[in-house]
Amino acid sequence: MFVPLPGPASNRRTRRSQRRSKTASRTDQGILIGECAEPDCLPPPEGSGITPVASIPIEEAVRGPGLVLGAGGAPTTVVEVNASGSDAETYLGAIVVAACVDAARSDVEVTELAHTSDPYMQWSMAAGPDGRLRIAWTAQDALFLATCHDSACSQFSVVDTGHPADDVALAFDPTGAPTLATTSQERGLELVLCGDDTCQNRN
Repeated sequence: MFVPLPGPASNRRTRRSQRRSKTASRTDQGILIGECAEPDCLPPPEGSGITPVASIPIEEAVRGPGLVLGAGGAPTTVVEVNASGSDAETYLGAIVVAACVDAARSDVEVTELAHTSDPYMQWSMAAGPDGRLRIAWTAQDALFLATCHDSACSQFSVVDTGHPADDVALAFDPTGAPTLATTSQERGLELVLCGDDTCQNRN
């Protein structure tokens, strides 16, 4: 369920608000998307604060969120949802993409990318030069990369890189292929260089 909050009264003010940077934060009711009054997005007294614009209710506990803006300014958030448990014996979670269908935030599509039983999983997200969202995550000392094939991530593919990792950061090389920086206790800091835009081929 997606709840748009009251917005500006005029179209002119709506267009101006869409040019502001956006942020996503965790609340007791789920995920709150807000518009920043200034580039630094600082709360008072340091800054002018954040104006709430939409809420995505999620009953379970969440970790995150991360946020990117799609074409036209429509925000997309990614969170890890803790469905149950809090330790290695009982944990069950999911990586969830909540994508606003339009910049007016009138509708949202929610997609579960993967389930995990690793309470220590880490993840990173970024939009590539082609505009498609990628999400990388670690689970049970393994590294995965999901590629969204549409703006709402209702269609996606997942690659198991076969690379051990405890943590990951995601970026893109000049050709648009993903680059994954990983760390692990056994191997330290390493780079996984994808040979194509979905990381089917890797170095």
